[in-house]
Amino acid sequence: RCRAWAKRYGTAIHIVCGPVFDDRTECIGEGGVAVPQAFFKAVLMEYEGRLHAIAFLMPNRPLDLRDDIFEYAIPVTMVTRLTGLDPFPGVSYEEAGKAAPWDIPWKKPKKK
Repeated sequence: RCRAWAKRYGTAIHIVCGPVFDDRTECIGEGGVAVPQAFFKAVLMEYEGRLHAIAFLMPNRPLDLRDDIFEYAIPVTMVTRLTGLDPFPGVSYEEAGKAAPWDIPWKKPKKK
């Protein structure tokens, strides 16, 4: 999806992704490797002269590939609340979901 946005808008896409752990984190194996509950992907791109950001939170389980990715969309600020990480520090951007959830530039208008 990110590659398609870069091609469609002819702009660079900045992506930060990683694991999400909580207090129920399970550890497996001899080395005690922590298993994340979910993974996040935060995406930043320029559109119409402004920076726009969106994030996705994907549970760590098999997913139906027919699912609409926007079912997993969350505000980028939620990534910070869940992980303590600011994916785009010092960057001022329009965050998806404040005005019209998951609208352009992220989603194409639905055909009537």
